[in-house]
Amino acid sequence: VVVSTAAAQASVKEIAEACGGWMSESDARSITIRVPAAKFDTALERIALLGEVADRNVRAQDVTEQMLELDIRLENAKRMRERLLAHLEKSTKMEDTLRIEAELGRVTLEIESLEGKLRLLRSQVAMSTIRVELNRPQPMAREDGGNLPFQWVTRLGDGLVAGSVESRPRKPG
Repeated sequence: VVVSTAAAQASVKEIAEACGGWMSESDARSITIRVPAAKFDTALERIALLGEVADRNVRAQDVTEQMLELDIRLENAKRMRERLLAHLEKSTKMEDTLRIEAELGRVTLEIESLEGKLRLLRSQVAMSTIRVELNRPQPMAREDGGNLPFQWVTRLGDGLVAGSVESRPRKPG
């Protein structure tokens, strides 16, 4: 809960940049930043000083198994490519050469895909994502004791007093 959501967003962005990170997304009431994993706690502490923390939810995701699986698949694909290249060198028939080259192209695409997925996971491990939802304080209760349970009732009453809402009594029946 902050006094000014715009000022708080600017401060959160500055905190991210000071920690070696960046802002990845922003809208009227929230901001998402990425900071190096080593600076995660520092960034959270500095953000908490910007206002009153109403709720905090920290979630971690273990990607170790995913990375191990991708590493194994990548190594197998690289071995397959080496075997295909060896077969390609020994190939004497055009038909066999074309089949080997087609398979070599498929394996190369698979290797590139796996390497891309590994790069993405490594970047996720290296950087932490922090999403901050910003709210302004709730309006204070009216001093005249007119604290009604629904805001629209208060506005309706204010409109009647100001003469901007026309009262129309209901017809019986």
